[in-house]
Amino acid sequence: MLVLMGHDIDMAQRQALWEMVAGESASMLDIRNAAGRFGVALVGVKAEYAELAGIVGPVLVHLSNPGHFVVVLRQSRDWMQVIDEDRVCVLPRGELEKRYSGHAMVVRREYVGPRAQFEVDDFQHDFGAVVAGTEVRHVFQVTNTGQADLSLGFLRKACCGAPDVEIEKGELAPGDSTDVSVSFVATPGRDSTSVRLLTTDPADPVVFLTIRCSVAPGVYVTPAALYIPVRKGGEAERTIVIAGPSQVSLIEATSESDFVQTTVDEPTEGDGFKQWVVRVKVSAGTKVGEIRDLVTVRTTDVEHALIEIPVIMHVSGDLVASRKALFFGFGRFGASAAPQTVRIHSLDGSRFAVTGIATSSPEIIATGMTSLN
Repeated sequence: MLVLMGHDIDMAQRQALWEMVAGESASMLDIRNAAGRFGVALVGVKAEYAELAGIVGPVLVHLSNPGHFVVVLRQSRDWMQVIDEDRVCVLPRGELEKRYSGHAMVVRREYVGPRAQFEVDDFQHDFGAVVAGTEVRHVFQVTNTGQADLSLGFLRKACCGAPDVEIEKGELAPGDSTDVSVSFVATPGRDSTSVRLLTTDPADPVVFLTIRCSVAPGVYVTPAALYIPVRKGGEAERTIVIAGPSQVSLIEATSESDFVQTTVDEPTEGDGFKQWVVRVKVSAGTKVGEIRDLVTVRTTDVEHALIEIPVIMHVSGDLVASRKALFFGFGRFGASAAPQTVRIHSLDGSRFAVTGIATSSPEIIATGMTSLN
């Protein structure tokens, strides 16, 4: 509250202030007395929340369930800008309003002569879902609605990733307006940024403007690969889901062989995201065994311009073996393992004959062919 009212507080003063309200809890009287030490007169009020909406400048609001204080900076019909634990954030007004205990603290102000008055068209702007790495920029319009000249500046941050701020005019006569441009690069895990404007409005010497967005994940694919069992001469179909931000477009989905055909359904959109369904149809010929292919998806996303989905098709013939592999266990050198049986049967029940058996090692002996047909 002290900083918001234009008071510069050094580290020693911060420590002294903290010691005044140290402990697990602090009453409104404790806070009022601490602020008074620095020349800020806080007045406790009991009021309906709607009565607080018209107050210019920060308001210390008491919340219940659990008991908590937050500093409300500005608010609109649907949103409010608050400082909670040294972080500026924008929250739905209804979330805090339903926890409002009915008690608040406001700053007692006295003005002498005409004063400048800061007014902004909106204190926040939401871009919705954007792709990571996108620069988002919004222009706020500031107007001096007071009777004296208004000066504007901003606290420049030198840290990496700090937002860029451009003020068209730093001096505004009564009735004049100017544009304040705020921009930053959206990165995963960072969904908002606020800039601190410094003004000569005695009721609003420090103002925060917030821009926010939801950083959409990159394009993702499910499943990452397809395994499709199919009978010789048969067909099968599977689907691949491609999803990503609404700014991304799917250019094409193709395959390498004639065994696999792809079609793409019309995309569906919602909440800033887009989704495609790629239908993969496989047609098995007379070849039996494993057939590998690759579905290639091309998009306009910079990081996921080319997506490759392996397709493994296992084509079974007319005959099926009861076991794909045999394990004889561990034994001593020269010992014999107990024999194991593999049954081969026809899928359509037709008669067949086994004309021979071969093994890859002389230590493995296959005998005892018996027809069950």
